[in-house]
Amino acid sequence: MLQDPETSTLAQKALIAHASIPAQVVVIGASAGGIEALKDFFKSPTDFETSALIVVLHSLAGTESRLKTLLEQHAHLNVELAENGMELRANSLYIVPPAMFLKLKGRTIRLHNRGELDPHNLPIDYCFRSVAETYKSKATGIILSGAGGDGSKGLKAIADHGGLCLVQSHKSAQHISMPSSAGKLTKAVVLEPDEMPQYIKQHIKSHTASSETTLEAEEIQKSDDEIRAIFGLLAQNYQVDLSYYQSNTIKRRLAYRLEQLKMNATEYYQRLSLDEKEVALLLEHMLVVVTEFFRDAKAFESLVDKVVTPLMDSDESLRIWVAGCATGQEAYSLAIALSEAFVKAGKSANFKIFATDLNDAALKVASRGQYSKASLSTFPEELLNSYFEDVGEVYQVAQVLRNKVSFAKHNVYSDPPFTKMHLISCRNLLIYFKDEARKRILSRFHFSLSPAGYMFLGASENLDTLEANFKTLDSKWKLFQKQESDHPIDPQILVSLSGKHSTKYPPRKPRSDKEERLELLKNIAQEGLLLSKDFELVETFGNAHKLLSFPEGRAELNIFALLSGALLQSVRINLHQTARTKKSCSSLSRANEQQTYEITTTCIELNEPEQSYYFLKIQEQNNQLPLEQQKENTNRFRAQDDLALLRVEELELMLERKDEQLQTAIEELETTNE
Repeated sequence: MLQDPETSTLAQKALIAHASIPAQVVVIGASAGGIEALKDFFKSPTDFETSALIVVLHSLAGTESRLKTLLEQHAHLNVELAENGMELRANSLYIVPPAMFLKLKGRTIRLHNRGELDPHNLPIDYCFRSVAETYKSKATGIILSGAGGDGSKGLKAIADHGGLCLVQSHKSAQHISMPSSAGKLTKAVVLEPDEMPQYIKQHIKSHTASSETTLEAEEIQKSDDEIRAIFGLLAQNYQVDLSYYQSNTIKRRLAYRLEQLKMNATEYYQRLSLDEKEVALLLEHMLVVVTEFFRDAKAFESLVDKVVTPLMDSDESLRIWVAGCATGQEAYSLAIALSEAFVKAGKSANFKIFATDLNDAALKVASRGQYSKASLSTFPEELLNSYFEDVGEVYQVAQVLRNKVSFAKHNVYSDPPFTKMHLISCRNLLIYFKDEARKRILSRFHFSLSPAGYMFLGASENLDTLEANFKTLDSKWKLFQKQESDHPIDPQILVSLSGKHSTKYPPRKPRSDKEERLELLKNIAQEGLLLSKDFELVETFGNAHKLLSFPEGRAELNIFALLSGALLQSVRINLHQTARTKKSCSSLSRANEQQTYEITTTCIELNEPEQSYYFLKIQEQNNQLPLEQQKENTNRFRAQDDLALLRVEELELMLERKDEQLQTAIEELETTNE
């Protein structure tokens, strides 16, 4: 059958156009010494047929033509000077003109002059952030030789979105501050420039292969029981119900973790069942931290003008809630903005900020209040001197600012909300929730606000169906004020403040005793002792049996009868703590004067409570220490032996007091809610 020539030509053009759409974007930032590094990067021919490349180089105006000619000689790509309206094409390299800022809108290039943007923006950071937001895990960021800190925040944005991050090795970089700052902030892979193209190619190949097998949502859906069981572990251990989050986002993050570990969902569930630390790491990975100081600076200017200034007219102490505070930058930025506004008005800073998040690791960073100098490289010097202290490699939040912010763990969906708040800031958190969950959270915020209180959301967030309950003060920077409405919020959304609306995750299909035992034996590949739920010895692994002593007479398999001395004391304390909390517990202990062990106890829960086990991981410690240090350690362990039982009694008393304090706190909370 003959084909219409015109139709054939159109089809060919469509195929060519589709082939030219980049599947990935590689963005390269450099400054002093960067040209030599770029030459090395393109030294050997590398196939970038599915990728577009962008180069942002600190250089003088008028040098872009020479750079283009140079890269054409070394790069086996189509080299272009970036222009407004250009669309990214695969197998092409785009050079950002000096003093210009590149942003992507889809595949389309948008160039801006510095005067059009916030003065705190830096060209490499600006471009990298845009690429990260557009291409997410399909973005690769590279920082080559250069002085200063430009690129650090941008590379972190790429890392936060699951992209690949590379920095140039100190051995070849003429100036190390840019790659060094970016590397510390992101834990990027350190390579020589000529090694990077092949590494990127392998990463893309691996990513593509994985996407075609177990890592795409369709394949993950095939392992739905295991996926739901994995989410069930998070719900059980951390009271985090991921069913309220955007499914695609959550599954994409899980897929990325599986790709890192080269596991499928079934294998990963088995690992999580035995490895509590990995459960914590998975939760951290799911709760991605994307934040910075004064993100969208103009939004803060509008906040001060339209919200803070009117609030200062009141003599009340201002109560502010920062929900989803991550590592604290947002809360501290708000505290600085408020403090400066009060100073300008000639008033004392009368406010308190309650900053909350689900991520324990992020809250520890926030509470510590220490941030890398790279992350504050564009911070105004006057504010830096007023609110931070230089403590070597980091800046420490000044105590006067730290006292204004309280950090606490809190679930905005299920935990009781704060009340009588003058301002709630929740920026770039709601976008991760499903529609019904967003409505529930916004309704809770409305409940939490005092009459005429204010709410501050992220630039891409909106009120959904609650427009009538809030007055819009700034539609661009998402500032709203609570108002009464003819459409009151359904009280049903506000009930169950104790968080009982959790999803019931179905149990996995039961396995036979033989299958359970095979799984245990398969996953415990380390020295230690496997115990029953009654602390009876089930099996030994490696050389751990050498630590046991079997007394004469009737056989006794209880672990407490098979150990002695300090080792027995450590195991007893660890096991009882693990049995009570269902969490791992570690401590150091001596078997004798010459040998020290790290004892880690882990609870392994299978289908039913009766099938639970405990695993004692016995890890030998290196004793090749100076004699003086060995003596010090020996004295320390002897002191620990003498005080061990007293310490147990002390801890029991402390637990009783904590229980009393907790009960008091619950009663106070109930009174407040009432």
